[in-house]
Order: sequence, then C-alpha cells, then structure tokens
Amino acid sequence: TDACNECGNCATFCPTADRPWRDKPRFYLNRGDFEEQENNAFMLLNIDGSSAIQARFNGETHQLVEGEQLRYTSPRLELSMKSENYKVAQAKAIDTVDDAPLFDTVHLGTMITLLRSFTTSMPEFPIITAENTWLLASRFDC
Repeated sequence: TDACNECGNCATFCPTADRPWRDKPRFYLNRGDFEEQENNAFMLLNIDGSSAIQARFNGETHQLVEGEQLRYTSPRLELSMKSENYKVAQAKAIDTVDDAPLFDTVHLGTMITLLRSFTTSMPEFPIITAENTWLLASRFDC
C-alpha cells in the first residue's frame, strides 16, 4: 500500500484479476496505517533478529515469528511448530469466545507463505524492526 495510490490502472493489465490493490495482500511500512486496517494487511518485521510477519484479520493482529521453530500468536491461540514440517510442538488456548474459532488455517497458511516468499525471493523488500509495544507476548512457559 505504501507503493500504491489505488488509481486502478493496474486493473487494465493485471493477468489474474481486476482490483489487485484490494484483492492481493497489502503490505505496510507505516505502523499506524497497518493498525487501521480490518483485513488483508501485512507487515514484515525483524523481531530480535528473527524474520516475522504480522497480519490483520477481522480487526485483530496475528503474529508469526520464524526462528528455530515457527511461533504463531493469535488473539485466542499460540502455536509452536517445527519449521520443516509444521508439526505442532506446543499449543495453548488464550481466550475463547463463544462460537469463535481458535484460529483459521487459511490465515496461518497465508502468513507462512508470505513470510517465507518475501524473505527468500525478495530480500530487498523493506523489513521494519519491531518496537516492543507492537509485539504479541508469548504465553508459553519457557
């Protein structure tokens, strides 16, 4: 979004869909702009030397950090997974809301795909060093 003024000209030549500025993942460099979004907002981060991504889904922030393990934190669940096969090593429910799912596998899959794609094939893409106030705290007993 920081490189797009939403003029719509790309709808004329986009081979996959019209409205790509609305339908494709939107990346933010400005924290305030990111937090204002309800959905489809992503921010690549450096968290203590590890590659990470935060996303906004349904008005809530989700976080994925890739280190020795993948650490996913949503408002209702925290997962620690093996990086090579996504096998869950640890899981902890945080906040259960009636009729609300603990997490959405599509959201998690999207975050994994975007984080790994950008860090391996687009190392020049700006990655913001996270401020402590942006982070979703780990609730695991480590």
